[in-house]
Amino acid sequence: GRDRTTSVVKWDVQRPDVNSVKVLVSDAKNPEKKTLEEMSPKGEAKTGEWVIDGLVVELVNGDSGAQLAKHTVAALPCN
Repeated sequence: GRDRTTSVVKWDVQRPDVNSVKVLVSDAKNPEKKTLEEMSPKGEAKTGEWVIDGLVVELVNGDSGAQLAKHTVAALPCN
């Protein structure tokens, strides 16, 4: 019956043109992208208990805004 959880987003961008990484989150109910964290090209960010099925996590270049990676959270069925 629990539809929300916490998570840790980790990244390690090894590109010379990337000086910082911005972690953006959004979902179908809240399509406006919000910044979770902005850090160095290698790092991690912890979320609160608001990660839901369908949450989109994007890594973008902190300088240019170019997308580096994108992941959509998918819930696993309970057994």
